[in-house]
Amino acid sequence: MKYMLKMKHKPGFGNKKSYSDNKTKRKFAVNYKQLKLWSFILNDFIYIKSSMKLIKFIRHYGGIDFYIINNDNIHEHVKSLRGHMVKNCFNELLTK
Repeated sequence: MKYMLKMKHKPGFGNKKSYSDNKTKRKFAVNYKQLKLWSFILNDFIYIKSSMKLIKFIRHYGGIDFYIINNDNIHEHVKSLRGHMVKNCFNELLTK
């Protein structure tokens, strides 16, 4: 089964300053990356398209499994994946 997560972040905004101190509005684009992470609970890859900031948070938590289970401030798509992970864990415990 293929798991695809897309996280959306808002771009930053500010002013572009020229040498003569003229200011014009501009947007700072989000640094989106695509990444494939292995989930030990699901025994499958999870494909993520997200900002580098979120990928750094995932690495800080120690992997995608720990990030999804331990973090409460996550997106709705990830909450449905968390339920699937918990159900998969209980099925493995009951079969052993």
